[in-house]
Amino acid sequence: MNEQEYLIETMTTDLTMLVIERENVDLKTALDIVYRSNTYSKLCDPRTHLMFQNPGYVYCYLKEELNSAM
Repeated sequence: MNEQEYLIETMTTDLTMLVIERENVDLKTALDIVYRSNTYSKLCDPRTHLMFQNPGYVYCYLKEELNSAM
């Protein structure tokens, strides 16, 4: 695993935990939310540099995406 993959996996874990806490959902639902999001696609794109940001900052993008989907 290279550094980029590690950062993406770490951010994904942190985002999943934030979704569980803030959206009051179970692990499976949180993982579905994260992995199916546009935010996750952007996280995996090294040009966005999202993997270097604070998880709370990236969660704001995810939350905005969730709110616009409702």
